[in-house]
Amino acid sequence: MRCLARRGVRIYTACDDRLATSSRYYRPAVTTTGQRWQCELGAQGHDILAAMPHERAVLFPCADDITMWVAQLPSQLTDRFLSCTPPESALTLLQDKVKFAQLCQTLAVPHPRCYFVSTLEELESLPLEEMPRVFFKPSNSVAFMQRFAVKGMWANSRQRSREVFQQIRDSGQDVFVQEYVAGGADDHYFIDGFIDRQGTIRAKFARRRIRIYPVDFGNSSYCYHVPIETIQPAWDSLQRILTHVGYRGIFSAEFKRDAVDGEFRILEINTRAWVYVEFAAWCGIDVCQLAYRDACGEAVPTLDVTRAGAGCVDLYHDYCSIRSTPRSTRPNWWRVIYQWTSSHKPVFSITDPCPALSWTSRTCQNRLKRLWQR
Repeated sequence: MRCLARRGVRIYTACDDRLATSSRYYRPAVTTTGQRWQCELGAQGHDILAAMPHERAVLFPCADDITMWVAQLPSQLTDRFLSCTPPESALTLLQDKVKFAQLCQTLAVPHPRCYFVSTLEELESLPLEEMPRVFFKPSNSVAFMQRFAVKGMWANSRQRSREVFQQIRDSGQDVFVQEYVAGGADDHYFIDGFIDRQGTIRAKFARRRIRIYPVDFGNSSYCYHVPIETIQPAWDSLQRILTHVGYRGIFSAEFKRDAVDGEFRILEINTRAWVYVEFAAWCGIDVCQLAYRDACGEAVPTLDVTRAGAGCVDLYHDYCSIRSTPRSTRPNWWRVIYQWTSSHKPVFSITDPCPALSWTSRTCQNRLKRLWQR
């Protein structure tokens, strides 16, 4: 919302999340009948779009299932509602975890071993002892997060793997087992960017994760920009995948450098706008602007990084990350304070402060509630 609104684009949001609704740029998407669109998909979403008062608009999906829905829009809607999304065939390969693993194997791209399992018999047949550490990863990350409030679950033994598998299957979730790549949080690297409708790479932006929260399966709490030349093998692998599937639009790929052999193993590719697009724009890589221009059929410029080495910090979760690590391995607090004060904050903005105030209020309420319950 911020990236586009600051470029003079009028935004209508199909979302009722408190962060979004508290922004100065929030304007609800409303049909001619007064119905608010809460991002219903399927045929219902088609009907809502058809009833919109706008002559033309550009759709920006911010979740995997919405991206697929936009890619499958019927032809009678695509003339009015433009988008800059990958083709459906590319989304099928990149969003499905099993097909993505098979694609990496076909293209000889380093990737951790993973196995889709649907029965206990299939689980028992897996060579778990050959992999130092394994964990369960969902096929549908959003539904899994809503049900278990985590991104993955460890399978530290045969017995534990049976228990976790049964728990996940009882919830109706599809799951697969993936090898855990050796290394720490600071071995994670991300490559974000944009490819236009001609297949030309118009932006690329690399960053390195330093801290994460929750420590096992969390999000980056502090990361910073790194020159893409320092992770050239990862960029080469990503280019090979994107070229093969005929990719178009915004992308964000996650790699982990294996602490054993130094290989950059690709973990996933986000096929949409990711959490830190505003940080990338702060550093000169405004992929939202590029996607908007490309969807409208306009000329798309090539962007370069303007803030080399800049950091991005989620203050609250970074504090939690540091507090959760042993004292002997905690970073120097003076260095941390410098990182905090000099870095971009993904929620806070001096020109749009209400989302941060809303988030802080809600977080304080939740912490007080937990303290009271104790």
